[in-house]
Amino acid sequence: MRVAIGQIEHETNTFSNVKTTVNHFHEWDKGQQIIERHLGVKDFLGGMIDQCNQLGVEIVPAFSAFAQPSGIITKETYEILKNELLKEVYVRLDHYLATVILDNMPPEFLDEFIKMNEEKKPKEEIEQFFKDKVPNYKEVLITYCITNSF
Repeated sequence: MRVAIGQIEHETNTFSNVKTTVNHFHEWDKGQQIIERHLGVKDFLGGMIDQCNQLGVEIVPAFSAFAQPSGIITKETYEILKNELLKEVYVRLDHYLATVILDNMPPEFLDEFIKMNEEKKPKEEIEQFFKDKVPNYKEVLITYCITNSF
C-alpha cells in the first residue's frame, strides 16, 4: 500500500488585520525533503511518517508548507498552495503510473511509447496505444487503481 502525505499548515488569527500571503509560508518542501525534515519529529507529518513506517506502508511525500499564526489567508495564496499540493500529488502518481506501464509494456514497443509521451501526444492516442500493445492492460490499470486509492 502507498499513502500520499502532505500538509498546508497555518493557524488563522481572525483578530489580526494582516492578511496571510505566500510570503508568510516557509518550509516549502517537496518529496524526500518532507521525510528529511519531519522524520522522528512530534508533529502531524512526523506522526504520519512514523505510523507508515510501523505499518510497512510506502510513503509518497508530496508537498508541505508552513506559516506562523497570522491573519486570514488571501484567496490568491490559498489557490497557489492548493494547486502546489495537488500538482505534487499528481506528479508522484503519474510517475508511478508510468513505471507500472513501462514494467508491463512489451520491450519492442517501449521506444515508441516513450516517444509518444515526449511528443505530448493526446491522452486518447496514448491510451489506445497502451490498450493495443499491452495484452493485460485492464489488469494493469485495475491493479494500479486499487493500490493507489488515497
